[in-house]
Amino acid sequence: MSDPAWRARFLTAGLDADIDFHLGSGLPGDRTGVVRLYPAMPGLIVDELTVPELLAQDRFEALVDAMVTRLLRR
Repeated sequence: MSDPAWRARFLTAGLDADIDFHLGSGLPGDRTGVVRLYPAMPGLIVDELTVPELLAQDRFEALVDAMVTRLLRR
């Protein structure tokens, strides 16, 4: 499974499914907003799970709320 083309198709299918779910659920934002969140959220989650002290002065929920508010149009 080290084929870059396969990985790209797999990840594209996942992103497309996330976008379809988001838009189909009536959540705020458009396709561009979801694509903006796509690379940002995993980094924040990984940091919170592996080095919670890194962002200890900021509440995780507050960071997620700020990210969503700034990246998604209402």
